Amino acid sequence: YFGNVDHLRACLSEVPVVDADYRKQYLVIYDSVPGGTGYLKQLLQRDNALIDIFEKALHVLENCSCKYDPQKDGCYHCLYAYRQSQNIGQISRTTAIRLLRTILSGKGNIEEIPKLGNIPVNSLFESELERRFVEALERMKSALGSKFEVTKELVNNKEGYRLKAGECRWDIEPQVLLDNQYGVSVQSRADFVLWPVRTSGGQKPIAIFTDGFLYHKDKVADDTLKREAIRQSSRFRVWSLSWKDVQNVFQTQGDYATLTLFPEKMPSGNRIYRPTIVNGHVETLHPDKLGTFELLAKYLENPDAEKIFAVHAQAYALSLLDPKNVNNSVVFADWKYLIEPISEMLSMRDVNFELTDTLFGKWVPGSSNSHLTILAGVSSEDMKRNKSRATVTVCALLNDEKENRTDKYEAEWNGFWQFFNMMQFLQSFAAVSQNGLNQYIYYTLSTMAEKEAASAVQYNSSDEAWTEIMELVFDDEAKECIRKLMLLGVIAPSVVGYELADSTGEIIAECELAWEKEKIALLLISQMDSKESFLENGWTVFTTEDTFSAEMFQGGMER
Repeated sequence: YFGNVDHLRACLSEVPVVDADYRKQYLVIYDSVPGGTGYLKQLLQRDNALIDIFEKALHVLENCSCKYDPQKDGCYHCLYAYRQSQNIGQISRTTAIRLLRTILSGKGNIEEIPKLGNIPVNSLFESELERRFVEALERMKSALGSKFEVTKELVNNKEGYRLKAGECRWDIEPQVLLDNQYGVSVQSRADFVLWPVRTSGGQKPIAIFTDGFLYHKDKVADDTLKREAIRQSSRFRVWSLSWKDVQNVFQTQGDYATLTLFPEKMPSGNRIYRPTIVNGHVETLHPDKLGTFELLAKYLENPDAEKIFAVHAQAYALSLLDPKNVNNSVVFADWKYLIEPISEMLSMRDVNFELTDTLFGKWVPGSSNSHLTILAGVSSEDMKRNKSRATVTVCALLNDEKENRTDKYEAEWNGFWQFFNMMQFLQSFAAVSQNGLNQYIYYTLSTMAEKEAASAVQYNSSDEAWTEIMELVFDDEAKECIRKLMLLGVIAPSVVGYELADSTGEIIAECELAWEKEKIALLLISQMDSKESFLENGWTVFTTEDTFSAEMFQGGMER
């Protein structure tokens, strides 16, 4: 474009970000000739000059004769330079084409800015945090001491990962939209969904959110609404990880979170917690001694995790109750004033709490400048019948109002999400923000729940038949359909790889999945030639491209 440009160099520049634990990164192109040659000035002053260069470079790469040689991934005509001869093995024409196409796909979004500080880096930071999440998984060790194994795989036709955690297998799919098709009433996009591939104990898919405090400290209301919607679908677990939660796997981050999972600090923890987990035979798990990421790893590797975590959540709930105030009307009034709006907004109870029949507790985990309040309450009669199965209602309230924030807010925010991760296994639990309550946003959840109550089918991932089916299927499109059918509560098919025969016994059609009794067939796109044969023989036919709903399978198939 200019002639010889050997004097133009490039380097990576890192700039600290205020109040953050990461740095902005920039690719800087500079002129190594003293005083400069004016080339870079021309690039800035001429419209689209840099884009023109990229397009010409892409044209050269895409049309070089070396593309016809399967042994070559570039040559000296299109890409190589003799000064780089020592690094030829690391230079790729295919990679260069992919990078240039990616850059040029955004050429319509170029805009002039007065200074680098104006560039938003939220998306760049989030992608870095997601990358660290995968690296952190690889650092984990199973209970047997073996490392978690992470390999790259295609998951639902996109780049993802396969995780081996002990005897459990998970598909890791990045950037998953969770909406009505998954029974989630408020749409959100999870950074990852971990889909169970091999499990016999009922582990659920896990929606992973990796959040940086800098960009989520003012979004707690929206975050809690979306995560409550996912949790209330009963089809997923939700796991929130901050930057420091992930970084803690690589280097100890110190006391960055308010301690919310220490039973000894709770009103009845010293008396209730230990006996409850011993009676439930789950004393091998120690949430108070594990980091947030390590606790997630325990869930991933243990087929009985649902039961284990549920017992611990119940033990924490009982530990939050404070019997000494059971008849104190003043303390009860203060407690009820805080919990009743939450309980009502999320339709958590059919009847209100009353002093004459309530065992309750209020716990503030922070020693000073606290923003986090945790409330618990249960019917006294329910406790008398069966303490280990009593329905204890627990609400975590984070005061996220800007005018009330102190230097403890970040630690309280981290502790709030750590508490959510553990207590989501409790039957009656909610985590909300003060701003969310002030804006009445949680009424959305109760309204949607009422509309769907009649037709909602609770997902039960313990269906061993579906687990066996998943292991027999290799097509990614079919696997995605299986996950959706499981979430809809459809019974497992009777056959994988079904062949339809005519009266003479000759095979005339095939499908990926078949429900023989109901005469329902699921076809891959490559099996569309078989559709007419199935229809002519009285079968109902679906394909992997169909949008599934529970109504499509009514008439004997739905649980």
